[in-house]
Parts: sequence; structure tokens; C-alpha cells
Amino acid sequence: MHKVNRALTAIENGIAGFSLIAAVGIAVISIVLRAGFETIIFWSEEAIIYLIITSTFFGAIITLRDNGHVNAIAVLGWLLLTEPFSFDTVTPALKLPLGAVETAVPVAFTLMFIRAIAMLWSTWKHGVQELTAAEVAQLEAEAAGVSAEDIENARRESLATLERQHLRAGGDGSPPGQQDGQAQRGTDGEGGDAR
Repeated sequence: MHKVNRALTAIENGIAGFSLIAAVGIAVISIVLRAGFETIIFWSEEAIIYLIITSTFFGAIITLRDNGHVNAIAVLGWLLLTEPFSFDTVTPALKLPLGAVETAVPVAFTLMFIRAIAMLWSTWKHGVQELTAAEVAQLEAEAAGVSAEDIENARRESLATLERQHLRAGGDGSPPGQQDGQAQRGTDGEGGDAR
């Protein structure tokens, strides 16, 4: 079951991530070409819309995986492809059959269904397992192809950078209002509010 979970996680993250990155990339390239070279990519807007739709549906699977609440019926997604308009209609700029774009819906719902069955099976077999933040990070790191050690090193570097910035700003490492190791005192000298 662990191999299935790892494979599904890689597929889900890969498609959602690729779709979103591709949409952003096309948008940036389109803007640069339009602003800098007065050139238009006529199909860019349509492609961005379809990529965002794909990313949204695969993001829903990730939500389900992380125990979010998503209601979906995979069968209706596949029935959508049996409608005549799905292959009789083509997209305006890309000239793709609408069914090619709609395929993201049933594929995402089917993967969501498989994910839900895998989660139910695991719960039935092993009971409810509460994962710690470190365990979730480890599973996500494995699916993304990085090690948990890399993530921990990046976290430490970020904390060290924040600490250096705080010290450069005049802090001594203590919380704001606690410089020189003493509590900030009011005018009454007792450390309370001045009233």
C-alpha cells in the first residue's frame, strides 16, 4: 500500500505542479512578448485557463489526501466525455477537441476515488493514525524527490537568516521589548502599565 500511496502522491503533485507552473510560465512569456516585442501568442489565454482548471482538479485530490473535504463523483466526469459536444466542439485557439480538455475532470476524480479507497483501506487495516508534522513532511519530501534532511537544512538556514536580520536591526536575540534581559517597565517602576 505504501508504494501505491507514493505513486499516487507523485502523480498528483506532478500534474498539479506542472499545470500551475506551465500556466504561470505561459503567462509570463506572453506578457514579456507583448510588452517587449509587441508579439502576441494567440493561444496563451486559452491554454492558461485550461491549465488552471487542470491544476484545480488535481489540487482537489491533494486536499483529499491531506484529509480535506472534497465531494466528487468520478462516474459523472466520465459521462461528461460521452456527450456529443465533447468531441464535436473544438477550442477556439488551440483547436483541441473539448473532450481533450474535459479529460482532466474524470481522470482527477478517478484518482481521487482511488486515493479515498486507499485511505479507507489503510484506516480499516491499521486504524486511524495521526501523523506528526515531521512524518507528513517526510512523506511529502519523498514524493517530491527531496530528502527530509534537505528540508530541515533549509528551515535551519531560514531561521539563521531571520536571527541575523534581527541582530542587525539592533536586537540582542531576546524578544522585542526585552532588550538587556529586563522587562520593559512602566512609569510606576513595577513592570506594569503606567496608569
